[in-house]
Amino acid sequence: MPYMLTIGIPYELCGTLNPRKIKPFEQCYDNREKLNDTHNWQLGGYVCEAVSVVMANAFSKKGTPKKSYRDKPYYMEKEEHDIATGKKVLSEEEKAIRVQRVFEQLNATLSAKAPVIRNKE
Repeated sequence: MPYMLTIGIPYELCGTLNPRKIKPFEQCYDNREKLNDTHNWQLGGYVCEAVSVVMANAFSKKGTPKKSYRDKPYYMEKEEHDIATGKKVLSEEEKAIRVQRVFEQLNATLSAKAPVIRNKE
């Protein structure tokens, strides 16, 4: 009975449910625990980042720029990433700039190579 109360089954239903009807309560409890664990892990990330900013500013050499804490929360940065791949979603302008850079690098590589050897006739 304590297990059933722990997973969120009301006291009135504890003796009346069969195992098949208890399964959704168990799944809901597991989902809540996973969400709680993710929340705690994210909170640890915020604390770790805050401590690292403080330590970097406290022990940095004079004249170095001060580090700052993030401007927006993690969830706002997630919106800029594809959920399935975890990669950053690029705007059309960023894609065009990257393609241009690749072609520039390719052109520089091809022009820097050894001269083409021609057949001597």
